Amino acid sequence: MQLRLEDFRKGDKTAPDHKRVMAEGNSAKNNRGLSLVLGCGDVGFEVASRLRERGLAVAVVEKDAGKVEALRLTAGHDAHRGDFRSPEVLKQAGISQAEVVILTVPDFTIIRQTLEAISQLKKELGINPSVIALVKHEMEAVEVKRLGASEVVPLAQTIADAIVNKLGKAKVHLVLKNSS
Repeated sequence: MQLRLEDFRKGDKTAPDHKRVMAEGNSAKNNRGLSLVLGCGDVGFEVASRLRERGLAVAVVEKDAGKVEALRLTAGHDAHRGDFRSPEVLKQAGISQAEVVILTVPDFTIIRQTLEAISQLKKELGINPSVIALVKHEMEAVEVKRLGASEVVPLAQTIADAIVNKLGKAKVHLVLKNSS
């Protein structure tokens, strides 16, 4: 069963896999670099948790103090409180060790400001992590890539694809059910 952000918001320490997650901590099971997740709403939490389940080292930056505390204490994440548009906050979170930075807040202004900070740090620190950005619509993708994202995930199209895919599977299931 998956860990869910809502379990941690409620302070549910009996959430599935809680003891296993706490025991594992945030150690990488292989020598891959850090995955730095920026923003820990539902999407950011899910991404961070799935990466941890795969044995990757993950750090999260979130501005909400309550979420940061829950991420640290209940989910065992390496969580940092702050505004990830700030180069100093990104440094403290470990961007110099990051193999990938995942920006999960699909607000164009925040994306632009964050990519500017990351670009500054790439030059200053001599680093080159991949940057994946979540955007609201595909039409923002070209500009976000121009601003420095390596990959872009358009939220509206990704959700629509998932729904259509599920619909296709449901129709196949109905056809098979009706033919038997």
